[in-house]
Amino acid sequence: MKRILSLLACGVTSLTAVGAAADTTTPDRVFGHWVMHCIEMSNSMKACALHQRLHSEKTKAPVASFAIADDEKGAAHRLTAIMPLGIDIPAGVTGALAGRPALAYQIQTCLPRGCIASVGLTAEDLAALEAARDFTTSFRMRGVADPVTVTVSLKGVTEGLKALAAE
Repeated sequence: MKRILSLLACGVTSLTAVGAAADTTTPDRVFGHWVMHCIEMSNSMKACALHQRLHSEKTKAPVASFAIADDEKGAAHRLTAIMPLGIDIPAGVTGALAGRPALAYQIQTCLPRGCIASVGLTAEDLAALEAARDFTTSFRMRGVADPVTVTVSLKGVTEGLKALAAE
């Protein structure tokens, strides 16, 4: 988890304080709507993640950020999201991907710039991500009955996951 948080810190500028553990970064690579960012960790390991930031169409302000990274052994992938402050934590955060069971994110913590939620991805989830055009994530804001649903483009995710596996 520390590795994923470090990747989010480098890839999503709203969490720069967490990125202090990184020694160096490599240039970002763009795959469609996804950006791969890698950092050299102080323990001589390289950590990489694909990330995408969503902005409000009206205000252009960041709404949410998403990152896909593998674990330290490269065996499993996690989808991590930074959601806005003020989400209804008991209502949770869910994801929808065509033809797959709902993804139930676990909310880890909330920081001054947003709440961090993540979910493990199976091989079937990854295959569905590669085959789909987009996926949605839904959450509710405290005191608001209607959920907020954001759509995340998957343009370039197949190429990005291949590059991620090669790192």
